[in-house]
Amino acid sequence: MIVHAIKNPSGRSIIGCMIILSLNSIFQIINQFNNPIHPVNNFFLSFSSLMLLVYVSVIFIAIFRARKKPTELYLHDERIQLNGLSVDAKDIKVMMIMGYFRPVIGIKPHGKKIVPLKMCFKFPEDEDKGIADLTKWAETNKVKLVKRDFIRWI
Repeated sequence: MIVHAIKNPSGRSIIGCMIILSLNSIFQIINQFNNPIHPVNNFFLSFSSLMLLVYVSVIFIAIFRARKKPTELYLHDERIQLNGLSVDAKDIKVMMIMGYFRPVIGIKPHGKKIVPLKMCFKFPEDEDKGIADLTKWAETNKVKLVKRDFIRWI
């Protein structure tokens, strides 16, 4: 059994996009109140306020996830264990590595279109050794390992 410390990805791109969308919603809400020609449209105001709430919530969730303490990744003979999940090698469709500096790893099980939240991680230290051990585990268990971008949520 091989053990490595893992951490949730920082989510900087998600946080940046959500900040831009939040500022856009704030601008729309202010613009709705300052428009002298049309009265305040309650539906539009409610929708903009709801979207602002969603964007701010996503920002807080992403910050919370990025600041969580590192957990551990266990590479057993025929299964992998991370973030409270245990996944057999035969249940993994593909393992993906995204990025070169500070790479993010995603494990995509069969039947999923995107990488589940709990199966996305990065190595906070000694990522070369972690990726080498993960590559060796994937080869031993005949799990496809590719270097490409993937979709994840928060």
